[in-house]
Formats: sequence, C-alpha cells, structure tokens
Amino acid sequence: NTPTEPDMTDPRMTDPRTSDSPMNASPAPAALRPSNPEVRPDPAAPGTALVLGATGGLGAEMARQLRDAGWRVRAMARGVASPGRRDGIDWIRGDAMNAAEVMAAADGCAAIVHAVNPPGYTGWAERVVPMTENTLAAAAANGATVVVPGNVYNYRPGSGRIGEDAPQQPLSR
Repeated sequence: NTPTEPDMTDPRMTDPRTSDSPMNASPAPAALRPSNPEVRPDPAAPGTALVLGATGGLGAEMARQLRDAGWRVRAMARGVASPGRRDGIDWIRGDAMNAAEVMAAADGCAAIVHAVNPPGYTGWAERVVPMTENTLAAAAANGATVVVPGNVYNYRPGSGRIGEDAPQQPLSR
C-alpha cells in the first residue's frame, strides 16, 4: 500500500466504533457532545443509529438492516404520518434541511445514515449542501459516524442482481 492508500487489512478501518479508527480521528469536543450520551453495558454492542430519508428505498432498507443487526433505530423523514415506535423502529417526522430537527433526532446516536435526496430530485444545488452540513454538524456534536450509501445510477437498468463484483456501466456521465 502507498501512504495515501488506506490499509483495509487494518481492523480499525472496518470497525468505526474503534476509538482510534481513522474515521473517528476528530471526535467532537466534550462541550458539543450530548449531555446524556447513550450508555451501553457492552461497548462493542451496536448503539442507536439515525436514518435520515428513512422512507426512501435505501433509507428504509438501512433502517431494517440496522434494526435486525441489533441497533436501536430512529428513522426520520418528511413524510412520516404518525411518529412513534412501529416494527421495532422509532419514527420521527423531520426534514434534513432543518438543522435543529436533525440535531435533535441525532442526540445520542453512534451512527447517522445520510440517505436523503432533494424532494422530487429537484433543487440539488440549493439543497444538497445544507442537508449534508446538517448531518455533519449533528455527527460532530455526537461523535457519530456518518454513513453515506452509494447509489445504483452507475449500473444499467436490467443489470440483474447488484453486488460488489457487478460491472459498473453508467448510461451517462
């Protein structure tokens, strides 16, 4: 490996909960952390994850997978009709464009899944940066890891099952 290339055999690279992980190199200052951070009896056990954009395809699946892996899941989306706990997930109505709503939803979370897109896939220039900044601010305040799911736009329609070895064949640039 070259010095600029991460060593993926290093276990710290694959487990963001490891305190000296490069992904956790800049923890939030103590003054920015929540006043009552989540306490887990087993530090290796999953904690609470916030999934932003939880009613979308990727967000909904991430919420289910995290729940099934033992995480406590908070799912936030603009279209949540009735907030509350359903199917083992805590549903919250909120908008990723609203910094205060994201910050409140992220309180005590160990991970934040940023699975959001602008409404109707419009206004990218005006919306993507503020949504991302809100997520990053909430993560910094909680010492949380941010997960940004990839997308499937780099695969042709009808490519079949997409996995790690699937060829990437975008239709456009």
